[in-house]
Amino acid sequence: FELIDPSYTTATGETFPISIEENPSSAMYTLTIRPAAGNAATITGTSGTTAAALIKLNGTRNVIIDGVNAGGASLTISNTSTTGGTAAIWIASKGAGAGATNNVIRNLTAAAGVTQNNSTTVTYGIVMAGNALNATITSVTAGDDNDNNIIEGNTVIRARYGIYVRGGSAANPGQGNIIRNNIVGPAAFGADQIGRAGIVVRDETGIQIVGNEVRFVGGTFTTTTGGADRAGIAITTDATWAITAPTNVYMTNSLITDNIIHDIVEERTFA
Repeated sequence: FELIDPSYTTATGETFPISIEENPSSAMYTLTIRPAAGNAATITGTSGTTAAALIKLNGTRNVIIDGVNAGGASLTISNTSTTGGTAAIWIASKGAGAGATNNVIRNLTAAAGVTQNNSTTVTYGIVMAGNALNATITSVTAGDDNDNNIIEGNTVIRARYGIYVRGGSAANPGQGNIIRNNIVGPAAFGADQIGRAGIVVRDETGIQIVGNEVRFVGGTFTTTTGGADRAGIAITTDATWAITAPTNVYMTNSLITDNIIHDIVEERTFA
């Protein structure tokens, strides 16, 4: 299935943002969204409202968004909205027993509309959680049964949180999800930097965070106007973490290894 025509800046025949809903037959079939062979394509636009993404996988199964087709090239998904609670790509759960499963996001560039590294407005590059994104510094809602999804080989820029994953709870955590070989952050501080944290996860079992590079999170004195705690990879309850009073989260049987983390910088209020 070829959704994207490289002669257009957006997907042919589609108006964004789009929500891909659960297909009852998806256990039998896989939907692949990718550029035509050997071409680069861009999906850009604004999600327009709070709690929105340019592409939302809403309790779907077996959907692959792959930025590279035969012959190379790439796909960029850029949400230009500066509204809080927005993302480039959102893998969402509809509730217990209705999570998104066996989906793959790979080989693409995801960008939110603003880093917001000095305020409470929250944007995400790729987020996997429940069915509500918050516009301020509070956690996204629980993502019940978002299981066995893969986020790999992507570049994520220009977001307060690069990749944010929240499972359901200690009673119903996310299971078997993989975040690997992604580059989270640009090549230098500036308009595309990550505002607060590269990768944030909580309430997961069996998650793998492997081989990622997290870089240029926060900012120098000249690129920020206020301070905040910054993190490369954070295992946390929500988007607020206090070094003096950390809160436990549910994480079991998980693997975090072989990641490269550098240029996590705070030159104003906090250490």
